[in-house]
Amino acid sequence: SHPNLVKTHLYGLKPTSSNPMAASPAASFVADQGGMDMWMVQEWCDGGTLREYCTVPKLGGAGILEACEIALEISRGIAYLHGRNIIHGD
Repeated sequence: SHPNLVKTHLYGLKPTSSNPMAASPAASFVADQGGMDMWMVQEWCDGGTLREYCTVPKLGGAGILEACEIALEISRGIAYLHGRNIIHGD
């Protein structure tokens, strides 16, 4: 567990099928694994996405400091994963 990462509760692989979920927004959680679909159950985060947050301009020094803090938090999370030989997909 790390404060800069979304907690994953369960994950697994199942044989690829032509199921209706593949065309839904939930498909972002499905990755083709050579005939297998990967699924994950992660904690609910209702603060919005980083992309949505970053579309609002933040001018001045406070905005630059905030951007640096976000970059540092992302770096800490990725370093934690890499230190455990986990590769992050996006």
